[in-house]
Amino acid sequence: MKCNKCGNELAENEKFCGSCGAPVNKELEWYYANGDQPVGAFTSEEMASNISSGAITAETLIWNETLPEWIAVKNSEFAQYVPIEGDTNNTQQWYCTDGENEIGPMTEEELIRNIQTKNVFGETLIWTEGMDNWAMIQDTQFVNYIPKVQTVQSRKSSSSKKVVMGISLALLLALGGMGFYTYHQKQTQEKERLVAETEKAKEEEEKAKEEAEKAEEAKKKAEEKQKESSKSQTQSNRNQQSDSRQDTTDGNQSSSNDSGDSTRYIGTYYSHVESGYLALRSSPERPADDSNVIGEMWTNGTEVKVINKQGTYWKVYVPSLGLTGYTDSRYLNER
Repeated sequence: MKCNKCGNELAENEKFCGSCGAPVNKELEWYYANGDQPVGAFTSEEMASNISSGAITAETLIWNETLPEWIAVKNSEFAQYVPIEGDTNNTQQWYCTDGENEIGPMTEEELIRNIQTKNVFGETLIWTEGMDNWAMIQDTQFVNYIPKVQTVQSRKSSSSKKVVMGISLALLLALGGMGFYTYHQKQTQEKERLVAETEKAKEEEEKAKEEAEKAEEAKKKAEEKQKESSKSQTQSNRNQQSDSRQDTTDGNQSSSNDSGDSTRYIGTYYSHVESGYLALRSSPERPADDSNVIGEMWTNGTEVKVINKQGTYWKVYVPSLGLTGYTDSRYLNER
């Protein structure tokens, strides 16, 4: 197995590449499209075999988890395994070498027979037109033709190589390959720091929110208290105004009583309103509100003694109220 990043040969069960430090990923699983249905999963060797045998064509769409989308075989790394177009007799020429002697050319069928009859082995290098480099038979689509016993021997040899590479990796780590792990440790510490800062920020946000809610509640209570205070002040002012009017009434009444029969009235009139009441005011200049109204004549025909007819609001004395003030002359009629 090789590193996906740098291509370095990896020992069995390695988790990190001893050359570049990249994490070791599991072997990719390939799929091909049959109509609108995906078929798989296949190893890379199985995909190469399917392509070489014609089960998968150059136009067939293939995919693995590292690809953003499905691609045609002819545009992939398996393009070299696509049979030459028009080669119905499977006459692709293959060459073999053990590092010293070269055998070939031979057809695919001849190569398969040589593998099955043990004339060539899993470690034998083969090549054909379209391949970038020589490859061992056990790493190609012909791996399934290797006899079982030979496959075991090849695996033992491969395992021995992996053991040696594992020892080499251990030496590399002992001599300074710990840089990757130091980096990984720093990354872990940085992640923990960021998590702690996030939690702290969250706690501060919750605390600020709680304080804001308390401030808002205190503000509402203060406003309610202010309203109550304002209401009490208004009521107090009304009471004072009522007391003032009462004092004025008492003074007028006293003045009226003091004048007795000597008060000269210039006429007697009677109130006339269709609804509500006719107001008796303390001043003709001010509006008829709580601070100016000193009496109310609800009943039509209330007797009114006129003292002065100057302006719209006459000065009158109302016997039923015992008050002297001003009222609207437009609502007074003679009998």
